[in-house]
Amino acid sequence: MNELAELYSYTEEEEFNINAECFYNDYNKFENRSWREIPQQQKVQYMLKLLDKLEVVSLNDRRSTARSILYLCQGMFREVNSEEELLPVISQNVLLIYQCGIFSVIQQLLIMEAENIDSLQAAVQKPSISIADSIDLRICINILYTVIEIVRINQSKSEEMSNTAEGLRLDLDGSKDEEENGPFAHFLFEMILKFCAGSAPHYPIKKLLLLLWKIVLFTLGGLDELHEQKREARMKVGLSPSFEEQQFEHFGHSPEYYLRASTPQREKEERKRRKELVEANEDGEGIDKDFHSEDDVKSFTRNELLLKPKVRQKDVQTFLQSCRAKFIGFQLNSDATTTAGLPQPILEGLKVLKSHLFVSLSEIQIKREEDTTDRPFSKVTRDPTSSSCSAFLYCIPSSQGVILRLVLGRYDII
Repeated sequence: MNELAELYSYTEEEEFNINAECFYNDYNKFENRSWREIPQQQKVQYMLKLLDKLEVVSLNDRRSTARSILYLCQGMFREVNSEEELLPVISQNVLLIYQCGIFSVIQQLLIMEAENIDSLQAAVQKPSISIADSIDLRICINILYTVIEIVRINQSKSEEMSNTAEGLRLDLDGSKDEEENGPFAHFLFEMILKFCAGSAPHYPIKKLLLLLWKIVLFTLGGLDELHEQKREARMKVGLSPSFEEQQFEHFGHSPEYYLRASTPQREKEERKRRKELVEANEDGEGIDKDFHSEDDVKSFTRNELLLKPKVRQKDVQTFLQSCRAKFIGFQLNSDATTTAGLPQPILEGLKVLKSHLFVSLSEIQIKREEDTTDRPFSKVTRDPTSSSCSAFLYCIPSSQGVILRLVLGRYDII
């Protein structure tokens, strides 16, 4: 619920009642019973009626209809008594909104309002901007944000919601064959660029950023999904799942066992324990008892081995070439195995160096990209991440600067 609440500001409080009035003024002409009392079939009929009204020419009629849909997304708060009753109503209404095709129409309305030349020119000429200049944009963004967030957090709770989540991802990813129908997140990035360039100062930038964040999180996944995808990608090309697992596998524990303390209290306890060990070492007392206890060995292992550096294959080759030039006097290019003629200390150093050897996934991907460039007709796999990166590639430099200015508060945000 907090994720939905942070979308709104105190200045929008009055609009909640306006949304409710718009809904009931229209709904009471359709049905006398309350929304929660009518059967599912009638709810679908009313949704399709709203869908038709979204395509009318009149701006006021479209806005009133969009407000009615937003009230449904907000859980019809006038008909419930608690948050426990509100959330199921929101979930049911969100499913109806998506299944009846309203979500896609709201997307198109947002695009249309964002590219409205009259609104853009009027906003640029105004000496000051208020929330009244972005009413239609905010309504559309609120609906899209609510639908995406509710589907995202409930996608594993039922088969119906899971299927809805899959379809919604495809809609947000856009067509992979037509450039004009790319990822929806790409369009939001362009809106942010226009706002920061001063050509669209009326855009609700906070809502845009929140919507963009949820779309990226929903379509590409969070940190857990990213970690799991990275593990799978490394294993797919024959690499170890991760450098940490590669280093800790012979200790009999998972990497999580050795993670650093993540809270101030645990860090404080860890520093205190290390201080006691140092004092015991200086006094010459309790060394065997304290330092060789199981907890102390684990603590030492964790703190020391997590700092273990990574070595590239190129580093091993450079080391061997310099040693061969010094001790033998000739080179074996691209050879990282032949050690004939090298003294024992160098061989031991090479063994230690190879124990830190790590092949990154990016090296494999660069090699694959080179092969694709050499053989352009080979099959290239496409996924949501690669599609999004292809769409964002040309605007990455400007986007980085714009987002940095937003973080530093260089723009007035409404």
